[in-house]
Amino acid sequence: VSVTIYDIYRGVIQNIWEGWMRYTIQPVIGYVCILLMMYLGLRYCINRKLYTMQAFVSVTGISALVFVVVLAHYIDGAIFTLYCFPVLVPLMYIDKRPLMYSFILNLSSYLLLAIALIPRLPRTYGEHQTFIEVLTTALLIVGAHIFARLIMRVIAHVVDNLIYQTELSRRDPFTKLLNHTSFYEYLDEEVRARDGFSLIIWDIDDFKQINDCYGHNVGDQVIACFAETLKESLCEDEIAFRYGGEEFTVLTRQKAEGAASLAEEVRGAFSKAVMQMHINWRITASSGVCEYDPARFKDSRAFFAAADKALYQAKSNPGKNRTCVWRG
Repeated sequence: VSVTIYDIYRGVIQNIWEGWMRYTIQPVIGYVCILLMMYLGLRYCINRKLYTMQAFVSVTGISALVFVVVLAHYIDGAIFTLYCFPVLVPLMYIDKRPLMYSFILNLSSYLLLAIALIPRLPRTYGEHQTFIEVLTTALLIVGAHIFARLIMRVIAHVVDNLIYQTELSRRDPFTKLLNHTSFYEYLDEEVRARDGFSLIIWDIDDFKQINDCYGHNVGDQVIACFAETLKESLCEDEIAFRYGGEEFTVLTRQKAEGAASLAEEVRGAFSKAVMQMHINWRITASSGVCEYDPARFKDSRAFFAAADKALYQAKSNPGKNRTCVWRG
C-alpha cells in the first residue's frame, strides 16, 4: 500500500511539475526574453528617431508574444483568436506598411501553428482544430485586417484635417507666412537652444500714408509684394513671419553682418519689385538687425526689444529706407 501511495504521490507531483514547466515556467521565460528584445529594439528606434522601424519592432514583439501564448495553451481553441490582436497594433502608428506586415506575419504564424506544428504535438486534453475551425480563425484574422484598414483610413482623415487646421491657425491668411503667434514660438525655441542666430525686423515706410492716399487695396498689394520678395530671397533654413500689419520678421542662422546683408538684399529687391506697381510714391522699407547673445539677453522678449530698437533707429529722422544693426 505504501508503494502504491508513493507512486500516486510521485505521479501527482510529476504532473504538477510538468504542468508548471509547460504552462508557466517555459512560457514566462519566453515572455521575458521577447519583452527584453522589444525594449532594446524600441529604445534603439526612439533614440535614433526611427519611428517607422519602431512600429515594425512593436508588431514583431507582440506577434511573438501571441505565438508563445498560443503554443503553450493550444488545447483551448478560443486561444487562436488572439492572433487578431497584433493585426490591430499598427493603428497606433497610422501607417499602412506595418499594418500589412502585421497581417502577413500573423496569418502565416497562425497557419504554421495550426497546420504544421500543433498536429505534431500530443493531444493531451482534446482534439486539434478541424479544417473548418482553421478556416474560421484565418477568416477572423483577415476580417481584423480589413477592419484595421478601415479604421486607419478614418483616423488618417481626421489627423490630416487636424494638421491642416493647425497649419492654417499658424499662418497669416493673406500672405501665407507664419503669423505673430508662430513667431514667438520659433523665437522662444531658438533662445532655449542657445545656438547662434539673428533676428531681422522689417517695417514698410510710411505705410499709413500709402493706405490713406491710394486705399487699402493698394496697401494690400504692397504687403503681398513684400511677402513675395521675402519668400524669394530666403534660404531653406531661414524662416519668415508676418509679425503684424506692415511689419515682417526673419530668423536666420547668420551672424549680424550676414543678416544685415540679407536685410539690404531684401530691401533692394523690394524697392525694384514695388516699382512695377506704377504707384506715384517712393515705397521703401527699413529694417533692424540683432544677433542673439545669451550673455546679453535674459530672454526672448529682451532680444526682440533690442532688434526693435535697431529698427526704430533705422526709421528715425533723417532716416528710413535703410538697415541698422543693434550694437548694445
